[in-house]
Amino acid sequence: AAGAGAAALPSRLQNRRLVDIMDEFRTRLGEQVNLFSAQAAQVEAWDRKLIEQRDRALTLHESTARLKRGAASLNAELELVLQRRDELHAAARRLSPLAPQAAGGLSFCRQDELHAA
Repeated sequence: AAGAGAAALPSRLQNRRLVDIMDEFRTRLGEQVNLFSAQAAQVEAWDRKLIEQRDRALTLHESTARLKRGAASLNAELELVLQRRDELHAAARRLSPLAPQAAGGLSFCRQDELHAA
């Protein structure tokens, strides 16, 4: 009954001094801490890259949205200019038959023809 109460040590710890066992555990723990630290540093670097890329993507998205709004605004202005041009052309066509009557027989010349005379 006395032998059953004692805990059985794993074979690698049997017949070893406590100091030696503690040194081995300390060494293994140090290796694991170093490995963990290296992995944590790598994860941190990846995390920084992801954040940088996210920021770049957000900036690009905002710039693209701003450019799209600008393009839509320019298109709207262009449509307005084209509409006004069409209105002017229509008005000019309606007025062109009246031009000789309104001039009373005067002939109009271009600005460059005036300077030549």
